[in-house]
Amino acid sequence: MLNWKILSIFGMVVFASAAGAFHWLTAPQELPQANQHTTLRPVAPSLTVTSDDAIPAADRPATPMDEYRLLLDRAEDYLQSTEGYTATFIRQVRKDGELLDREQVAIKIRHDPFAVYMKWQDDDGQEALYADGENDGKVLARRSRGFFRNTIKLDPTSRMAMEDSRYPIYELGMLELVRNAKEALSACPDIDAIGCEAEPAQFDGQPTLRYTITFDSPELQPVYSKCVIYFTIENPMPLQITSDGWKEDGSPQELIEHYHYQNVQMNPGFAPDEFKPEHEAYAFRR
Repeated sequence: MLNWKILSIFGMVVFASAAGAFHWLTAPQELPQANQHTTLRPVAPSLTVTSDDAIPAADRPATPMDEYRLLLDRAEDYLQSTEGYTATFIRQVRKDGELLDREQVAIKIRHDPFAVYMKWQDDDGQEALYADGENDGKVLARRSRGFFRNTIKLDPTSRMAMEDSRYPIYELGMLELVRNAKEALSACPDIDAIGCEAEPAQFDGQPTLRYTITFDSPELQPVYSKCVIYFTIENPMPLQITSDGWKEDGSPQELIEHYHYQNVQMNPGFAPDEFKPEHEAYAFRR
């Protein structure tokens, strides 16, 4: 769950400037050649708030909030059990009070050990790669065009790497999204004071369950005033979450973050070098 605009021109790194950013795409793109994969195929929901495929009737709690918490647990368990996935990742966030433009990038995510590859197809041909325990714990970033085309290394939590981002790169992905949603609930002093509405919904042409979570005040939840999250039915996953926050005066703030996963392909069968800079489809070592 992250955007990070790392450098508008890599030359600024050469001249020790801390300004700049990666530019994200505004249209879907294809990832470099992948292995065989399984495409997400959710089953149709019933006409009730949930379905037996998402939460079996015998396990279904009495309230929407209890149901939502159970679905978060099931989504976390399912995602942890998978190799990872490829997807088109879309996001929009508010940073330092400014709502930034909608951004889009093709991604590969491996869960264990955690790794992320990103590919842009704009004029700069940008790439980014992060893998736990490799590359000295740094993010590799590279442009394939322009004067400055060298691969650079950035600390994932540095000011430059998190320019226009709410989270470091190692918190990207649906699994971290679920964990963040669980933390948002656990931070509340009174779970019974949280509003929760649930209903079936069509999303990206497929059946989903939509939960709307509302918080009455910053004292109840200091970051979020409302979150709307869409789950797939079979093997529950959060395809999208849109969250509002708070203004300085304590009134609701429209849209502080929006994360959307399209074209999700689970367990793609990553190659041994899929998250190595020397992968033949990447340009980090050229």
